[in-house]
Amino acid sequence: MYRGKFIVVTGLHDVREIAPELSALRIRLGMKDDLSTEIDHLLSLNDWRSRRPVAVLFRDEQSITRAAVLLFERCVWGIPTGVLRAGDHAGDGAVIAEPHQRSEMLVRAVDVLLADWRFHSIFGAVSRPGAEPQLSMRFPGISNSVTSRIVRRRLRLGNDYEETIAGFCRRMRKTVRNKRRRFDKRTDVEVVTEMSAEQALDAMLTLASYCHPRRSEWEIRRRHDFLRNHPVEGFSHGLRLKSGQWLSLITGWRSGGVTYVPWAMHDARFRSDSLGMVINACMIEHEIARRQSAIEWVGGVTELWSQVCEPEECFCITRIRPGIRSSSIQWLSARLQRQTALGYYQNELHGDGEDELEPVEAQVPAERPRAMATVEQRLTGSLQ
Repeated sequence: MYRGKFIVVTGLHDVREIAPELSALRIRLGMKDDLSTEIDHLLSLNDWRSRRPVAVLFRDEQSITRAAVLLFERCVWGIPTGVLRAGDHAGDGAVIAEPHQRSEMLVRAVDVLLADWRFHSIFGAVSRPGAEPQLSMRFPGISNSVTSRIVRRRLRLGNDYEETIAGFCRRMRKTVRNKRRRFDKRTDVEVVTEMSAEQALDAMLTLASYCHPRRSEWEIRRRHDFLRNHPVEGFSHGLRLKSGQWLSLITGWRSGGVTYVPWAMHDARFRSDSLGMVINACMIEHEIARRQSAIEWVGGVTELWSQVCEPEECFCITRIRPGIRSSSIQWLSARLQRQTALGYYQNELHGDGEDELEPVEAQVPAERPRAMATVEQRLTGSLQ
């Protein structure tokens, strides 16, 4: 059980001010290589106009920070909604704490924030937690859901490319080999590895208009900041036509023999070329040559790739304070979802959506319990 005081920091400016303190905390706890909680990385995944950063710092009697939990609050037209999310769907990017305290500190942060009238609905997840704590309901009037689920996003690499592919299931082996073989036969494309931060920025800005889901310029600039601030750990790989047109990009970092991939952009106009499959296959070959032991897709990976990844446990918590604000948000979110669904089916009936392209190898979250996923989707998914 944690004993000490806490500080809640809200807003982009104030959270960026404590970035050095969070970096020092990671180093002190032996988490220097865990860049999923690095501020520029998180900001590259969350546009400040729709998601406001929030941090809870836990300090001891000597005012030394012992743990921190990072969240993002959904905003509509810049107005905070009181709905917060800690961590991605695979449980990364939320908690800086001792391994055996990660799930406990997430729960404590949720308790702290729900005592503040500004917040009413919180969804959190943390990967590879320690023993789950016995939760005491400090707020009897708050809906509570605590679960654990299995996520698959880490691929163990073999001694060479063929050995790694041979470990896949039959369907996956055939798919990867066929897509890669078809790509290798083309003479108008090339693989660009170990790109500079400036090359990566050029590729991201070029792909921004055509990739799905879209990346805002804010997110792209923060990803560029991350690559510049981590020139040793950070990396970027890309596919492009020999004419210079970028087709695909993946970027991330390496630490402890593991390659972490949180970010991908693919030109949706070339979806028939399976760019995500091809660039992942090229990355596997390149990382094996660098003697990396594994590749981990931060936040989740496609269902197809998850079949060849190792299982891990993820601790999840949902807490909602019943009241006018949370009920209003749920009603509004449900209404927006119905309108979105109606528009989709109207397009299908009238043929307006025939030319729209689906994401190319878009990352998908790990499986979640249906009830929790439905509530979370209503509160967060519709409030874009």
